[in-house]
Amino acid sequence: MSGAGLKLHRRGMIGGALGFLAAGLGPIARGRGEGSTSVANATVALRSAIADATRAGRPYALPAGTIPASNLHLPDGVRLIGVPGSTRLVLAGEGPLLSADRAARIELSGLVLDGADRSLGGDLGLIDFSNVGEAAIFDCAIERSGGFGLRLRACGGWIERNAIRDIAAGAIFTTDATGLVIDENRIERCGDNGIQVWRSIRGDDGTRVSGNRVSDIKNISGGSGQYGNGISMFRACGVVVTNNTIRRCAFSAVRNNGGAGVIVSANSCADLGETAIFAEFDFEGCIISDNSVDGAICGVQMVNFAGSRGRAAVCSGNIVRNLKSTPSHSGHEFGYESGVKVEADATVSGNVIEGAPWVGILVGWGPFAAGRGGQRQRRTRRADWNRRLDRRRRGRGGDRRQHDFRGEPGRGSRDESG
Repeated sequence: MSGAGLKLHRRGMIGGALGFLAAGLGPIARGRGEGSTSVANATVALRSAIADATRAGRPYALPAGTIPASNLHLPDGVRLIGVPGSTRLVLAGEGPLLSADRAARIELSGLVLDGADRSLGGDLGLIDFSNVGEAAIFDCAIERSGGFGLRLRACGGWIERNAIRDIAAGAIFTTDATGLVIDENRIERCGDNGIQVWRSIRGDDGTRVSGNRVSDIKNISGGSGQYGNGISMFRACGVVVTNNTIRRCAFSAVRNNGGAGVIVSANSCADLGETAIFAEFDFEGCIISDNSVDGAICGVQMVNFAGSRGRAAVCSGNIVRNLKSTPSHSGHEFGYESGVKVEADATVSGNVIEGAPWVGILVGWGPFAAGRGGQRQRRTRRADWNRRLDRRRRGRGGDRRQHDFRGEPGRGSRDESG
């Protein structure tokens, strides 16, 4: 059922109304004929019934079935509850489907929120909240959105145990968060990003992103890394990204652009189209540790010191395996085909790198490459007790050679541009 082909029949509208009556939740407007007027009337009646329940301090329970709606604005304090997997709210007009603004708390649970592949346009999400102190969204399905799945502006709260799939843009896009937890969601088949934690200006964000499963993220909007990532951070400081499972992203599993104090730890990352885990531009105080990378163009990069002063980094305890070759081994200036690349003010320790087509650990770049021109630059870099494993076959058998890297210089030729 696509957005263009969605039709609202009088019988279906009456059936929905009877469902509300049977549940003792009050009447909902009956549609008279087909068309957007029926949907608008039904949405107004539903909004009024939800507002009455909220004023009385009661949750509002939607029955099983399909309920068409459009731009349903939720009041402060609402608790909207459905039958998991059976209560389906379908966008049947202009979006968003659900919206809220300047609310202390909004709670959604047990709902299937279906965008019907209708284009939302602009910066809208199928669920679109602004300035909500505690947005509690759990055990819901958000699907077939023609924009973002869940769009949050200046919100806090908990986004947990939701299934978000078949999204035109990003599954969860939060800007200027005020204490947000994004845990144990299943995100798949998105056009641009899985989870975006961005800020309008650089500052403390503190969002926690943990235990999510993110897969099949495309790069519809193009660019050089803004889109196509499993988890993307921009100017967001103090974000913790841990214990996520990330598969098949056009660019990176985790990408931190300009965030300070970001921790990326214990994530399982596989089948990535570019660098698996990236800290870039003016990041500072970033820790990338104990992650598993299996299949990417590069394992880990912590770069852009020369141009943006990206610095103060730790890369430790990661396992990087099965990196991919690039056409004609191109892209070495961007660190492609290397297991770990760092520029300056970084410690690289205790990593295992297997199957890097070019370099295991690339330390320094451009004017900060160790030993370039016979002069070692006075920037702090440590690369010790890492292990690179090479496999070389001889006939039908083979042997494994082990190399310890302790401060071995990289082969830089120019500075990273981003």
